[in-house]
Amino acid sequence: MIKWPSAALVIGILLIAGCDRNEWNLPRTKSTQQQDAPSANEKPGGPFQVERNEYLKTTRQELDQLRSEIDALKVKADHSGAELKTDLERKIQGFQVDLKNLEDKWQQVKGASESGWQEFKLSFSASIEKLKKSIHDAAG
Repeated sequence: MIKWPSAALVIGILLIAGCDRNEWNLPRTKSTQQQDAPSANEKPGGPFQVERNEYLKTTRQELDQLRSEIDALKVKADHSGAELKTDLERKIQGFQVDLKNLEDKWQQVKGASESGWQEFKLSFSASIEKLKKSIHDAAG
């Protein structure tokens, strides 16, 4: 039979060994503070830069998707009757101009200041949504 103090000692050792050291409330050492520093690959600038980079990534995908939808409309126009083909080609030309303007604005957002960022973001998002709706309406 195991004596009571020995059993308590074994249980205590098992509990300590099972604890994750990261959860302990230990003071930070120099090495852990260095781990929190941004790496050379991370861009400085804080939340604004992170938000802008995420927005750029998302809108880049949206612009690429719109380009694909315009290409699909071109295929639809090629396989349509004369009247529908003429109408679609006219709309496609307008969509391409709008998309080109959005591409130019997208390039400008890279240099947008933090103060003008929210206004630019709202304007750009509204323009993308307007073009999406127009393309989807034309696709029928």
